[in-house]
Amino acid sequence: MFQDRFLQHYDGSTAYISLVCSFFISLQSILGPVASVICNMFSIRTSIMIGGTILSVGLVASSITNTLPQLLGCFGILSGIGFGIIYTPATIVVGYYFQEKRVLAHGLALSFTGVGVLSGPHVIGWLIDQFGWRTAMSTLGCVIAQMVVTGSLIFPHERSKQSASVAVGKNVSAFTLLKDKILLIILLNYFTLMMGYSIQLVHLPSYVRSVGVPPAKVPSLFTAYGLTLTVARILVGAICNDKSTDLLMMYISCQGLNSLTVLFMPLFAHGFAQLVLYQVLFGLYYGVSFMLLTPIVVELFGVERLATVFGVTLCVGGVSYLIGPTIAGALYDMTSSYAAGFHIGGSVSLLGTMLLFLIPILKREAKVPGDPENPECLILLNAKEQGPF
Repeated sequence: MFQDRFLQHYDGSTAYISLVCSFFISLQSILGPVASVICNMFSIRTSIMIGGTILSVGLVASSITNTLPQLLGCFGILSGIGFGIIYTPATIVVGYYFQEKRVLAHGLALSFTGVGVLSGPHVIGWLIDQFGWRTAMSTLGCVIAQMVVTGSLIFPHERSKQSASVAVGKNVSAFTLLKDKILLIILLNYFTLMMGYSIQLVHLPSYVRSVGVPPAKVPSLFTAYGLTLTVARILVGAICNDKSTDLLMMYISCQGLNSLTVLFMPLFAHGFAQLVLYQVLFGLYYGVSFMLLTPIVVELFGVERLATVFGVTLCVGGVSYLIGPTIAGALYDMTSSYAAGFHIGGSVSLLGTMLLFLIPILKREAKVPGDPENPECLILLNAKEQGPF
């Protein structure tokens, strides 16, 4: 919603202005390891409260900027840092509080992302139309400040000095984990997946305007996306909680369908009805695949390594966030069309999905820490201290 207003308000190339939003969403993921360190050394509660404060201040500061470099510093970098410190703990926290019903609980928690996506664009769009994008941005900053309050309600368990020293050791072990072939496949896959997602996230409102759909209808498209996201995550969370469900195959299937949806979108989505269909399909496939990432990480590497592995994965995805929208913006500057960006994003994501078929082969060669048949994993799962709170 703001990207489209930035294009209208500031003088600059589409690629440069896309870089502002790319920094914001890329830092959300690039700072995953930093957030993991805060979670492991202190607590998830601490990470969310610090990140919420920085993000709120950054958004309010962004509302008073007058130049693109100022906007890049306040919105792209400062707000992005706050978002990055929040994102990892807010996503993985359910993985520590639930064990038997972990997938279902994770689906319910992440379904409320859909509620935010469903309602947020309408509220922000109304604020922009009534008061301008600056007031909308500062209002959003005030709303975000409430994350400090909600984060404070995630009460930590008491941790001994020994468990704190173990947490420091887990941060160092991130470098050891990078030698794991399965983790490298997951990282490369997530990098390619985020290439398509980031282009969709940043450029969809501008694409909608470019095909002649009134900007006033953009919030309705996000409503379709958010509603689908909410329902899909709840239903799939219930289905995949069955231990007989192959989470990895579900993950691969939804990623592949999501990539194809992004790849072919410019070929059929030239009107409002087709764009609604696209948002429904995208919300369904992306929502399910992202929801399964945390349970799969636990299954493969164990709950003790969740914060570290998830943080590194998000960091790699963040680099893709930075690259994807910027490339799509540059292609628009050259072709005056957003279609090429979506084609490239979907194609790269599809290639990355194919890499996941190597994981079952590698799992047969050697047991990984998260394998349920691995005694070490069972000890970790039943340990009294199961990670950072």
